Amino acid sequence: MIGLYRYPRLIILLLLLILVAGSASIRTMPRLEDPHMKQRYVFVLTPYPGADAAQVEARVTIPIERKLREVAEVKDIVAVSRLGLSFISIEMKDEVEDVDLVASRLKDKLAEVTDLPPGAGPPRFDDKRLYAFTAIIALTWNGDEPPNYAILGRYAKELRTRLANLSGTDFVRIFGLPQEEIAITFDPDRLAAAGLSLADAAAILRRANREDAIGLLAGDRRRFVLTVSGRFHDLDRIRAVPVT
Repeated sequence: MIGLYRYPRLIILLLLLILVAGSASIRTMPRLEDPHMKQRYVFVLTPYPGADAAQVEARVTIPIERKLREVAEVKDIVAVSRLGLSFISIEMKDEVEDVDLVASRLKDKLAEVTDLPPGAGPPRFDDKRLYAFTAIIALTWNGDEPPNYAILGRYAKELRTRLANLSGTDFVRIFGLPQEEIAITFDPDRLAAAGLSLADAAAILRRANREDAIGLLAGDRRRFVLTVSGRFHDLDRIRAVPVT
């Protein structure tokens, strides 16, 4: 290495070769404006109306998961069983190159699951690919008054409709659209008089805003879970909750 300094012309030649090779690599490097990224996750959703989480797990989720694990390219499976619904997420191994081929094998295995219980819907296979966005448009509020997010939301939805109708547009998605919120203020003196803290009052509201199962209605081929919904749908329902 020390001997190279004795040959400055050779060093200059090597540097020029490195610059030329780097410039040529940049020019020949493949580039895409909208690259198609590989989707290594696929999802399976299976409805089972009227079944509780344990029944969904035993009769739907486990048989489907067992069959999908027969595909050698599967790296991991995460399954969630809920009231009336089975959700399974499948991750492919990192070394998988042809993800479409593996997805096709998973579909074939899913078709082999023929012992689902009566009343269960057909499994839905979701392998939508990832997207790189061509353009990102931001809507901002330039008025002197505070931002009106309801108006911005309406403009965003209208813009989405117009962009979706343009030739060559695949899809348009809205991000950051604010959701409606309701602020609840408690009277601290009245809470103290009732022997309640702010956390107690919040817990009372959470318990009131839920859906409870009260029984099971069984027929010849179907079963339905009977529920009582106490979820908040309007302001009057919130005001009617007794905080005691």
